[in-house]
Amino acid sequence: FLVISPNFKADQTLFTSGELGIYKSEDSGKNWEAITRDTQIATLGDLQIAVSPNYANDRTLFCGTNSGLFQSTDAGKTWSKLITSLDNPDPYIEAIAVSPDYAQDQTAMVSVRGYGLFKTSDSGESFQSIGDTQVVMSRIWSVPSSGRAIVFSPDYATDRTVYGFGSAKHQVYRSQDGGETWSIIDIPYLEEPKPELLESISIAAFVYAGFLKRILIFLVIVGGLTYLCFRQKQIKHVS
Repeated sequence: FLVISPNFKADQTLFTSGELGIYKSEDSGKNWEAITRDTQIATLGDLQIAVSPNYANDRTLFCGTNSGLFQSTDAGKTWSKLITSLDNPDPYIEAIAVSPDYAQDQTAMVSVRGYGLFKTSDSGESFQSIGDTQVVMSRIWSVPSSGRAIVFSPDYATDRTVYGFGSAKHQVYRSQDGGETWSIIDIPYLEEPKPELLESISIAAFVYAGFLKRILIFLVIVGGLTYLCFRQKQIKHVS
């Protein structure tokens, strides 16, 4: 990942991941420091980071991993582990999102694999499970190379709207009450697989199988001719 500070014009700060966890640059990418070198984060995988929109003042970072959620309130110098009350002390973090109005509402949402969606309204001091855990939305799977799985509306302070991406059917969800309830958004181009696609796959497989068959026949013929030539030479040699 590559995350840019919301105050980049002033602080020139970037974050990315590497061998030692999270790396930070304060000179627009010219130099980098491994800010999690001596922490547990350096040994974990599937890192993702979310920066507070009020980073210039609160210096807050959230880091999701395959073994827990971490927070820093001093620009990455120190880290503390969050959501430790689950029966699994090292949950897999699928997605993180921070409210655009974080300076006032202190709100962030986290999707935890196998547990659903959690929300904090006190800057990470506590998290509450939200939404219906029986709904697929309770597991917002991260999607490589396609943006964030949870997104706050820029006007979240007034419209309380959050969007999420989840389920094996690639459904998009929307909440208009801060994440308490969710509804599926009907998007026409997100369709089920069509027969034509399966037919195309079958045709491709048939053509490929035919190609392999021709290759095998060719190898058999070449092998046979080679063997015959070899035998003929042996016979001549013996005679």
